[in-house]
Amino acid sequence: MAGEDFKPDDIFSKLNSAFEAALSKVGKAISDNLDTTVIAKTILDLDDAAVGVAKAFGQGRENVQGIKAAMADAYMSVVALGGDLDKIQKIQVQAGEALGRNLVLSSDSYAKLYATAEVTGKSAKEVISGFKDAGFSAYQAGSQMEKVVNQARAVGVSAQAVSGKVLENMSALNKFNFQGGVEGMAKMAAQATALRIDMKTALDFADKVFDPEGAIEMAAAMQRLGVANTELLDPLRLMDMAQNDPAELQNQLAEMSKKFVQLGKDGNFEIAPGAKRELRELEKQLQLPAGQLSKMALGAAELDKKLTSIKFPDTFTEDQKQLFANMSEMGEDGEFKITVDGTAMNLSEAMAKAGSENGAEFIKKLEETSKPKSMEELAKGQLDILTTINSNIKTLTKLPMGIARGKTATQALELPAELTTLLSKTFDTQELSIKNLGKGFDEGAQDILGSLTKLASGEGSLTEVFTKLAENGEKLNNFAQDAFVSSAEKYKESLGELTKSNNMFFKLTEEIFKSIGKSGTDFIQGKDQNYNTLNTPQVVPQTVNSTVPNTQNLQTPSSQSSTPIKTENTSTVNVNLNVNSTNPNIDPNQLAIAIQSTDLKETIVKTIKDGMANNGLTGNPNNAQAMRNQAEMSGNLS
Repeated sequence: MAGEDFKPDDIFSKLNSAFEAALSKVGKAISDNLDTTVIAKTILDLDDAAVGVAKAFGQGRENVQGIKAAMADAYMSVVALGGDLDKIQKIQVQAGEALGRNLVLSSDSYAKLYATAEVTGKSAKEVISGFKDAGFSAYQAGSQMEKVVNQARAVGVSAQAVSGKVLENMSALNKFNFQGGVEGMAKMAAQATALRIDMKTALDFADKVFDPEGAIEMAAAMQRLGVANTELLDPLRLMDMAQNDPAELQNQLAEMSKKFVQLGKDGNFEIAPGAKRELRELEKQLQLPAGQLSKMALGAAELDKKLTSIKFPDTFTEDQKQLFANMSEMGEDGEFKITVDGTAMNLSEAMAKAGSENGAEFIKKLEETSKPKSMEELAKGQLDILTTINSNIKTLTKLPMGIARGKTATQALELPAELTTLLSKTFDTQELSIKNLGKGFDEGAQDILGSLTKLASGEGSLTEVFTKLAENGEKLNNFAQDAFVSSAEKYKESLGELTKSNNMFFKLTEEIFKSIGKSGTDFIQGKDQNYNTLNTPQVVPQTVNSTVPNTQNLQTPSSQSSTPIKTENTSTVNVNLNVNSTNPNIDPNQLAIAIQSTDLKETIVKTIKDGMANNGLTGNPNNAQAMRNQAEMSGNLS
């Protein structure tokens, strides 16, 4: 059995594993800030999300950067609530759909709308659309729905149910005057939720008694059926509630319906047997949906029983009384029970606990339950532990989204697109159109195939085939020339457009290519001054410069002339001596001094001069390049 296999140490082992896993995630989240793969993925993800919004808006990339900035700035606040980039994109798209306009939301509105959607179970589109129809801004929708949720929490009813009723009947704000505006409407929705009725029932009734004729008719009908509620029997009061306080009108209908309910033998509430027909007739006269008045009567009777049977402390507000009542339910013993700190107890016991010495803690918890909170606080508090941990860890990785937000990342992404656009436009010519290429290929192929067919049938000749090949070859050559010329013109035109781009990556690429092209031309023409510096020796301890006169009388073997030719040559000789010796008997400093000797210099010059013509026996003194080659000598002493 599981109980026999259980070991207490397993708990600590699992807790330790969970702790280590959390630390591992924290470490990864921090290291992801410098992970190029994560950065690249974030850049692409944000761009995809922004492009998706631009697509929904019917816009191009000109607005992508602004969309990316707004979404990126909202990222951390939404992630902290358990959301992600997809949720942000969805909110932005739904906002546009609700408004019918391409509004890019401000970054601080995403978290509010996301929290609102999570708490109420309604989409951002429903929330924005509902409040926009009532005259509220899209940025006010979240804060107004916050009032609705807090009203629901204050009296202990479902926030999602109340939110749904408010949004479904938002148009009523333009038809009736609610006490407190949205809060008054939320109060009416909360009461309808507690009574398990459709809020629209009371609103439709208010619409019927909005004018004097309707109010008089309804008041008379209720009087005929024996209704004793003075608020509903007065046409003027009835009309006033319909126009200025529909919530109170709904409350009066609930009060009126209670008289048809009794407590059954089994302790449950039921419609009195003799009142069922009367109740149905009243629903018919009031033009209420069948069954709605019965549900209202049972709910109102139950709530009244709770409130009258409980002795609340004097410090309790009406909302706190409603909270206690709505949080309790009748048990099998016929007593109303409430669960506090996981313990079920009768309402009387709960009230006794509230009045005891330790009652302050009990009251504090009750106040905390009904205390108004922001949507973000509610959404955060509704996350489970693992989601909370993971959301908090995700907020540690900020740098990738920060990089993705900027213009630099956008320009880096757009550079390949701009360059490929340049290439695409270069070949977008009439000569290279699909239609022209297909037509030219077909004409040439049919011409050649026709001549080959004639040759195969014996009607043609090889000469004709070769003629056709030559003709089509010339056509192809002319086509290639025309295509090249038109493509070159297109390239020039497209490049001119592209140089207007503000993309700094393109400008950098453009300058690099310009620099490469200029350097290549200078190198070919021998103007690149930086080239020689690449080959400069590391150590040049001594340079000997000498003018070498050459006055040799060289006899030419030509029979045409025996006149001696006197040639004078002046050359600059660079002798590079690299002193690098491992011989301990040679002092490099003394050797350097010896090299400075005038006698040594003259000897070197004489040796070079004699070597230029092999001591006057060979060599062509008229070949200046050969003389320069012989003079450019370098010796290494080691």
